[in-house]
Amino acid sequence: MKNSSRLLSLTFALLLVFLLCACGNAGQADTADSVDVHKLAADIVATGAFTDVQTENTNGQALSVYGLENDSVSDYSVYFSSMATPEEVAIFKISSPEQASAVTDACKARQSSQVQSYESYAPDQVEKLNNAMIGTSGDLVYYIVSKDNDTVKNVLRNQWFTTPFTELGYRTVFFMTMLTYHIIPRPFVFALQLLSDSTSSHPN
Repeated sequence: MKNSSRLLSLTFALLLVFLLCACGNAGQADTADSVDVHKLAADIVATGAFTDVQTENTNGQALSVYGLENDSVSDYSVYFSSMATPEEVAIFKISSPEQASAVTDACKARQSSQVQSYESYAPDQVEKLNNAMIGTSGDLVYYIVSKDNDTVKNVLRNQWFTTPFTELGYRTVFFMTMLTYHIIPRPFVFALQLLSDSTSSHPN
């Protein structure tokens, strides 16, 4: 009987975890797709996670710097620093899922090119490039070089609603698992006990 109770508890807990994960992932993808890339890039720059002044490129040269065609992205925001540092913020909204790989590769090529340049120009800046953040979320691709990646990550998480799940969601999973283990099985255990008592009260 005890084993049946534990198995039932585990089943409920696993089902709960699955549902929360599914909801969390779906919410993240939907939110990322609706992000304003200009606001996101500006929010990242405003964190102060940079030693150099960041200036948004508005003359259309950013795509050329990254070797991207106009039809590969539907929107983008790129902030360049001075030549003193390689710090940079680039957020691209791809025009179609098929462009994700090409835009990501362009970001990696940008990183590699910058490493080669700064190895001889300012070798003390190479570590920032080696720690550059390159990734995707929904229809967004980003390339970010900063002095404080943790601060930048917090902005990304808050923007894409991943923090509420990782911090609050897992606490909820733990609480509901314990609740499931200690409360939900009890009616079933009680019913099994009644059935057992009823069966044992009748002689063979």
